[in-house]
Amino acid sequence: MNPALILFDIDGTLLLSGRAGLRAMTRAFDQAFGISEAFAGQHFGGRTDSYLVSKALQQAGMPDTLEQHERFREIYIPLLAEEIQHPGTGHKGLMPGAKELLEAL
Repeated sequence: MNPALILFDIDGTLLLSGRAGLRAMTRAFDQAFGISEAFAGQHFGGRTDSYLVSKALQQAGMPDTLEQHERFREIYIPLLAEEIQHPGTGHKGLMPGAKELLEAL
């Protein structure tokens, strides 16, 4: 058997987070760079966090550097862990078949 790497877009594919990612990213960008609502108008579906941060940095006229991404990520990860605990808006929970798919893999 050959080893395989399988990647998933988690939110909307394996689970619904009640928009925890958007809330955490918005808060992190504000804390890191002093810009609130940096992701307003951006479409999140199918896009990576890195892509979204790059677009927000560009829209703010800031350099899109590895250091900026690292600064954002250091703040974002703990905020995401916090936001995922809140009910949020919309649906929240595992997508149908997600648990069975991961167990099978």
